[in-house]
Amino acid sequence: MPTARVLEFTDAVAMNKSNPQTFEVPTDQEIDQLNVGDNIKVSLGKERFWILITKKKRDKNFVGIVDNDVLQPGLKCGDVVTVERRHIYNFQINKKK
Repeated sequence: MPTARVLEFTDAVAMNKSNPQTFEVPTDQEIDQLNVGDNIKVSLGKERFWILITKKKRDKNFVGIVDNDVLQPGLKCGDVVTVERRHIYNFQINKKK
C-alpha cells in the first residue's frame, strides 16, 4: 500500500468550539466506535469529502482512501491519507463490513 499523505484538513473540533449551536461534530465515543470499512467525512479548504478507513492507528487516528471525486488539485479518489480525530466532521458506519 502507498505511503499515506498527511494533509492539513480543517479542524472540525475547532469549528465546533467557535460555532457550537450550528456546527456539530461526532463525540469521542462515536469516533472510538469507528473501524476499518467505515467512512469519515473531512474538509480541505471549502470542500468536504469522504474517506474510507483502511487502518485504525494506535494513536487513535486513521489511515484511509479518498472515497469520492474531489476538486482539490493534487488529490484524487483512491489517494491514501492520514486523518486525525479532530478533523472528522461526520461518519458512516458500514454495516456490510
